[in-house]
Amino acid sequence: MVMKIITDISEIKKYYEIKKDENDAFIERYKNLPDIKKKEIDLVVKKYYEKLKKIIDCKKCGNCCKEIIIVFEPHDLSNLSKKLKKDIEKIKNDDFIYYKKHNVYIMNQSPCKYLKNNLCSIYKYRGTECREFPYLDSKNFSSIYNYVLSGYKICPFYFNIIEFLKTILTD
Repeated sequence: MVMKIITDISEIKKYYEIKKDENDAFIERYKNLPDIKKKEIDLVVKKYYEKLKKIIDCKKCGNCCKEIIIVFEPHDLSNLSKKLKKDIEKIKNDDFIYYKKHNVYIMNQSPCKYLKNNLCSIYKYRGTECREFPYLDSKNFSSIYNYVLSGYKICPFYFNIIEFLKTILTD
């Protein structure tokens, strides 16, 4: 079966509303799978993600920078300070809120202030979270499936992965 890959965020958001119950049922089905089956799915998702990376261009989207909380680790701010040639304390005070529980800095505005024409203006100096998003290179689907589902309407990768998995995980 050939699936249509959808990348348009407005179309994805429409599907989100239409498929909410279907997605909830999928996650319940997924949660109840045996661990061995989840490990198999992790491999399937990795392979599918590699295929999607050849089709989906984050630079044409930038939606994560518009809708996801932007998180910087302390060392990320040091790198950013060097890039901007701006005092690190000024950056912290002007642009971020410190979240002590996780020792991270959260950008105090949305969309990200460094997003310019859907491109990251600090790309080489972006935060760890930004570099790792959508996390499918570094994490298994089984460890982030709730996060992936929560990003279904935000990220074309997440949307297409969930839709693909629904086709292979039928009752």
